[in-house]
Amino acid sequence: MLLSIIIPTYNSASHIAHCLSLIQQQLGENQLYEVVIVDGKSTDETLTIVESFSTKIPQLRWISEKDKGIYDAMNKGIALAHGKFLYFLGADDEITFTINQITPILQNENTIYYGNVLLKNTQTLYDGAFTTAKLIEQNICHQAIFYPKKIVEQHPYNLKYKLLADYELNLKLWSKYKFEYIELTIAVYSNDGISTQVKDKQFKSDFLSILYKYLGIKYVIIKIYNKLKRTLQ
Repeated sequence: MLLSIIIPTYNSASHIAHCLSLIQQQLGENQLYEVVIVDGKSTDETLTIVESFSTKIPQLRWISEKDKGIYDAMNKGIALAHGKFLYFLGADDEITFTINQITPILQNENTIYYGNVLLKNTQTLYDGAFTTAKLIEQNICHQAIFYPKKIVEQHPYNLKYKLLADYELNLKLWSKYKFEYIELTIAVYSNDGISTQVKDKQFKSDFLSILYKYLGIKYVIIKIYNKLKRTLQ
């Protein structure tokens, strides 16, 4: 199996049907992908809606149990996935790629592939090819990334960071593996969720030490310089 689409859910009844409908439309019925729903014990109709798609998406599986947050759910999804590549999607996001587009791309299981997302609120693309200097200023949206399973199962999300564990993971993996940019819009990203409204204070506190650990003192100095430069402007 080529791809596992992992969707963490919790009381996502207002979004999940649209999300799964688009997956069905874009990817069709084939054995190249699966959908893994990791639900945090929803109390609304989320699971009823998910179950209604079991005949429309034959490779649909789900679990529902209490978790420690979105990244705990994503780590569970990694363990459950069968695909060579993993793709993490929010229940309120919309995929825009097709199997025919990604099959010739997802070839090397030592490479992390990433493209763009369309930001739903502003209808702008985010955010092209990254360099190390760019990555220390902003994250690659995880809805734009295809991770090889064999890589992320060795490097699970750090639950210390409640909202930006994906950023910490990307900085870690950037220092160890090849990232390859593909000129493809992967998803419409609903950028009005909790991560855009609440700050990850622990991640912010640790950020310079994270940079030093994974990228070295050079990029710590660059980050500090950039921050001072913006302050003085």
